[in-house]
Amino acid sequence: MSLITLFHIPIPVVLVLLAQVGVLSPDSDGIIAHSFWIGEEDQVMEGLLFTYYRKERLLQIISENFEVLSTMSYQEFEEDDSLFVIAQLRVNALQAATI
Repeated sequence: MSLITLFHIPIPVVLVLLAQVGVLSPDSDGIIAHSFWIGEEDQVMEGLLFTYYRKERLLQIISENFEVLSTMSYQEFEEDDSLFVIAQLRVNALQAATI
């Protein structure tokens, strides 16, 4: 099972990633793909919450349970305002989630 999510809901990214550890099955490839806003603020647009993250902190949080396979900075509205991350669940993260 692979997961792709959008972050327009007011749930801290660390909780979303921990929930995904529990959802991914041991026989899956454990691949996740996420797109994040890069910055230091939150913004509401048309009733949706957009949470911004510092790239270094975001990758640190993801790396706690996932191996980052690839990142790509891109422009949503301004140059390098977004980051796409592909990561794979670490085996030890899955084992810890099932204990």
